[in-house]
Amino acid sequence: MARAAKEVPEMRITRLTPETNWRQAWKNLHTAWVPEETKSNWYVVAHAIIPTNERLHAIRLAESDRCTRCERRDTLTHRLTEFNEGTAVWQWTKERIAWILRMYPRHIPADWSLRPQFQL
Repeated sequence: MARAAKEVPEMRITRLTPETNWRQAWKNLHTAWVPEETKSNWYVVAHAIIPTNERLHAIRLAESDRCTRCERRDTLTHRLTEFNEGTAVWQWTKERIAWILRMYPRHIPADWSLRPQFQL
């Protein structure tokens, strides 16, 4: 008798971003050669559970969805790729991903810092 495959419950983030190749993103997260603390932080980012003003405003815990420093929408992408040290970290990450994939950094989408769905 064949054993039934274990059914994986659908997560909130997979419903919110169905265009993401989640199988590849999870594989990349689990096989990355980085410390466990980095993987834990990436997990929080991938699940979009960082309390940005956009998220807090949606659940009525913030008056506005705008960044308190630059007045742009305070999204996860904004926090991680366009603001403070995130800009430098994103540039470094983009260059590493581009080097691995043999691409130009300008062709690396910003959401790859959130959900690493690229494939070698």
